[in-house]
Amino acid sequence: MTVGARTVHLISRSSLTRIVLREVPARQAILDIPLAISMGLVLLDVLDAGLLFHIAFLMLAANAFLRGLRSTIRRLIVVTIALAIFVTRSLMLHNAVTLDLAEWPLMMLIALLVAWLAERRDIVARHYAQLYEKVAGALTSALESERKRLARELHDSLGQVYASLTMTLDAADAALTQGRAEPALEAIREARRLSADALDATRDLANELRPENLVEGGLPFAVETRARRLIPGARIELSATGYGTHRLSPICEAEFYRCVVEALVNVARHARARNVRIELAEHDGGVLATVQDDGVGFESTQVREGLGIIGIRERAALLNGDVRVSSRPGKGTTVRILIPTVRREADAPA
Repeated sequence: MTVGARTVHLISRSSLTRIVLREVPARQAILDIPLAISMGLVLLDVLDAGLLFHIAFLMLAANAFLRGLRSTIRRLIVVTIALAIFVTRSLMLHNAVTLDLAEWPLMMLIALLVAWLAERRDIVARHYAQLYEKVAGALTSALESERKRLARELHDSLGQVYASLTMTLDAADAALTQGRAEPALEAIREARRLSADALDATRDLANELRPENLVEGGLPFAVETRARRLIPGARIELSATGYGTHRLSPICEAEFYRCVVEALVNVARHARARNVRIELAEHDGGVLATVQDDGVGFESTQVREGLGIIGIRERAALLNGDVRVSSRPGKGTTVRILIPTVRREADAPA
């Protein structure tokens, strides 16, 4: 094995050292000082030139791995100038050139190649670090939106039901205290109804956190069941004839389901729709959900976080998806959610 090959093998195992030296600029002199001393001894013709130039190559290869291409090129120029001075001086003094130069072009090429590969690795590492920060930011934002949504659901559903239940029970207590049995019984019946509503609301929230219908019946069944529960006064039409050949992975499918449910929640809260059409299909290398209603609609420029669109976008962004919203006042609203297909683990090749 040549000196260059041994050096590349040695340095390929020292990535930790590379990181430490790059993070602490003062320690970069560890490589430059031996390089400078070697070149100085070559010019002074003190020690064997072959040994000194091999030491210089070791420092160059380490520098290539640690600092990248530009720094390596600068130091290669310095070493090449020292090499040219040594050879020229030997020839002028009519001394035999004792240094074997046959291997040097290859050694310099190795140093440049190592520097280029190290620089490419840095670029890729920075790219993935940026992607990680972007995904982490999107995840944090989505989690915060989910917390806000759950808080709003608890306040709007359970909070109001329990407030009404408390007032109803107070009315029953007052009626019993006054000896009025019939009003007390009526208040108790109303309290029972409110308790049932609270239980249904609790089940709905639990189902959103862990959608059992999705696991038991699949996405079309889960979406239709949830739509009929959220919008009981509207005619629900579901089409899933183009869905199922390439399904999403279980985790992605659960998030996709929540995106569709959020769109249906918007219909229930704001649209006042009589007809709602839901379509699940494969489209453009992914899975497409379309939620269309004939409700009041709105100007597309008025899409706000209060309408839940931001929450859908954040969920879809976690799956590298895309959300399109189109609406006109009096003409209803259409929400399209496209998620790239990810194969299930069971379908992955062994």
